[in-house]
Amino acid sequence: MNNNVNYSEFLKVNSIFKFHHNILPINKFKIINNFDIDIIWPSDYVEYRNNWLEIIAKYPNFEECLTYAKSHFNEKYGKDWFKRYHDLFYSIKNNGYNKDFVKTNYAEYPVGVRFPDNTIYRVDGTHRCSVMKYLGYTELTVKIFEFDDLIKEIPELNHLINDFIKM
Repeated sequence: MNNNVNYSEFLKVNSIFKFHHNILPINKFKIINNFDIDIIWPSDYVEYRNNWLEIIAKYPNFEECLTYAKSHFNEKYGKDWFKRYHDLFYSIKNNGYNKDFVKTNYAEYPVGVRFPDNTIYRVDGTHRCSVMKYLGYTELTVKIFEFDDLIKEIPELNHLINDFIKM
């Protein structure tokens, strides 16, 4: 692996999020407890999500909440998505962060990839992280994959690096 790569710049050009379905099933990762939530969910993501979470927090009854939220829906973010977000919020608010309550089809923890320069890139857990940050959590448990391990399993990632270096 070329250690001269500026991974922050690489991530501006290449979204490895599109590989999250390939990354999540890989079994080589580290579970890190008490991980600083600001590393995996930086504050530049918070404002947009807080708009949704403020509506959800104000209306515990989903049907009532839906009345106030549906004017903000679009093709990607509709009623089904909003229901899952609402349920997740109240699950974490009422029960704390318990991976059994919030388990998804892919991962029970938010997932990040660590690059050789220690840049962390989140590939799963957007909604959980935003809810937890909104509720005042400062730490969470995450599953971290090392980028060097991933490029062995997902050759396309290595091609992205090589193409980026050529730029």
